[in-house]
Amino acid sequence: MILNILLGFFVLGRKWGTFLLLSHFLILFIYIYFRMTDNIQNIPIYDKADLWNFIIEISIVSFGIYYIIIQYLKTTKHAFKQEKTVNEELKKNNAIIIKQNSEKELMLKEIHHRVKNNLQIITSILRLQSQQKTVNNFEEAILRIDSIAIIHDTMYKQEFSTNFDLEIYFKNLSKNIISNYNFSKKIELEITPNINCTDCIEVVPLAILINELMTNSYKHAFESVSKPLISISMQTNHNGTYTLDYSDNGRWKEDSTPNFGSEMIETVVEQMEGRFKLKKEKRGTFYSFIFNYLEN
Repeated sequence: MILNILLGFFVLGRKWGTFLLLSHFLILFIYIYFRMTDNIQNIPIYDKADLWNFIIEISIVSFGIYYIIIQYLKTTKHAFKQEKTVNEELKKNNAIIIKQNSEKELMLKEIHHRVKNNLQIITSILRLQSQQKTVNNFEEAILRIDSIAIIHDTMYKQEFSTNFDLEIYFKNLSKNIISNYNFSKKIELEITPNINCTDCIEVVPLAILINELMTNSYKHAFESVSKPLISISMQTNHNGTYTLDYSDNGRWKEDSTPNFGSEMIETVVEQMEGRFKLKKEKRGTFYSFIFNYLEN
């Protein structure tokens, strides 16, 4: 009876186990009430063969019960192990979700801060050019604003500013300037931004600065150069600053240098609390900027 009931519960399920339990005990009660007295009176004397048969039957049943209990314990242990594994996975996933939500909140705050600063920069650019009401000056203002828009597009494609690739940005900015000025010559770019912590530098003022430098080179340096070349390199210094070196192989004309562009360069450098040196030689123009490295 016990073996059948255990098999019913562990093999057939709770419904069939309950059915076997009730049916077995119902039959047992009927037997006790109607037949047990007659059977006791008619019990023959056991001989050794009957005794051994009884011992063998009890042993088989005991082994069956032992096997079922062992399987039950194994199954329970496996189930607990699986439950523990699933719970650990859920904890890990919850931790990832919490971290992602936290990062998204920080990202939204950072985007709000950047947009606010960028709008202020755009306002400053328009104010600086408000007295020069020519079509070309408005186009240059639009180009400067486009340089900021490219930053946001690059950040969006590269999972925010922690993975901001300056090399990709400088190349996109160059393409944008070329398309605006219809520059026909192929310009070679040598870009080596050896800066790992791009979220520690002021990317927007840096972008405006590079935009001014590239624009001046495209407009005033490459007219008589067959193979135009622009080199941009960045590196960190031991004293907590970083250096930006910009050069081209153009031949500048002193009277063609745009005063507003030079003023923009000086304004941006002052805003970034930096300084720069300028050299103009026959083989090209060389800028060297030094800025504070903004640790988080």
